[in-house]
Amino acid sequence: MLRGGPAVLGVFLCFMFPPMLTSPSNQCPRTIITLVEQLRKLNCLQDCPDSTLYTPDVQDFKRCPSTTLRCFVAELQVLRAELTHDGCIAVSNRTARRLEVWSNRYKTEQDCLQCELLEETSVDNFLQSLVSVLQNICSESAS
Repeated sequence: MLRGGPAVLGVFLCFMFPPMLTSPSNQCPRTIITLVEQLRKLNCLQDCPDSTLYTPDVQDFKRCPSTTLRCFVAELQVLRAELTHDGCIAVSNRTARRLEVWSNRYKTEQDCLQCELLEETSVDNFLQSLVSVLQNICSESAS
């Protein structure tokens, strides 16, 4: 039995990240969907129509779930850096962190396209594609 600091840390991690304790098909990342939808509503995203991000889609996720989610994480970090650099707003890294935790639930695949080989699309299309992938996870977990 853990005592002291390790026990408190263990309880904290179980409380903060319960999806990590179950298999990917048992949960739906609704919290991440909500965060992405909030991000899509930011006014400053309308001010960067020339920005593009590498954009995986649902088919990429079905072939290579871990690689796809990691690409979304990397591109969210690029978006955050661009928006912060432009003085638009300091976007929280919370969405990328939660998505990274979620991506760790899948085995790393081989023979998947690198993120940089995917099509570049607008920020809004990127975020919509991310929502579609997350909704796909939810629909799979419901069946």
